[in-house]
Amino acid sequence: MLLAAVVGAALAYQSAKKNLRLSVSITQEERRNQRLYEGVYRPLLGQIGFVREEILKGVDPLPTGIESTRRDGLFFLLDEEEREALEKIYQWIWFYRRAYQDVVVRGKDIISHEMKKQLVGDVKYGSLLAQLARDHWPTYRFLAGGISRSDTSLLNSLIQNRNPYDLLGETAIISTDRDYDCIIGSDEIPTELAKSIADSALKEAEGDARFIWFRSVKEYLIKDIESLIKMLERHV
Repeated sequence: MLLAAVVGAALAYQSAKKNLRLSVSITQEERRNQRLYEGVYRPLLGQIGFVREEILKGVDPLPTGIESTRRDGLFFLLDEEEREALEKIYQWIWFYRRAYQDVVVRGKDIISHEMKKQLVGDVKYGSLLAQLARDHWPTYRFLAGGISRSDTSLLNSLIQNRNPYDLLGETAIISTDRDYDCIIGSDEIPTELAKSIADSALKEAEGDARFIWFRSVKEYLIKDIESLIKMLERHV
């Protein structure tokens, strides 16, 4: 009986040690996962989501948050697939930003050309072209009660490949007194002329090589961002 008791005690001791090691291991794993969640997964999900929203709004995104996360030591604890996906997106963001700057320059050329072509003979010709010289560009506005409620520039419309009136329609509020107008600097562009300039500029940009490349980069980047978001959502 004494031998059985000794053996039983020894087995109980070994079992307790094993359980303790397992408990410590689980605790360390939980702490590691918590650190990754707080230091990488949660902020990275927000940073990637922010970049996606900026791109969809036609804005040049600044990936400063992503750069900060990539320099954090915890970043290297991510799964290899997740790290590679983020590195790919990071490179695509810089391709996108270079393409974005190219279409901004090209878009201004297109708008300037269309305005000069269509304003010939207009009494405001000199005044409106003077606004262009001051780097002012056509801005389309949604009005409710005579007050501007939302606006979008023609340049942004070219970048998003969307008619400015369609973009404004997405943010328009319900009102019985609603209207649209177009201004450049302090001058107003007649409605029909503003519509004609927008249609012509959009048609020109649609077939322009720089805009075509820009839209391709944007498409690939958004696709990869949405794929990474799905990966990260598994951890939060």
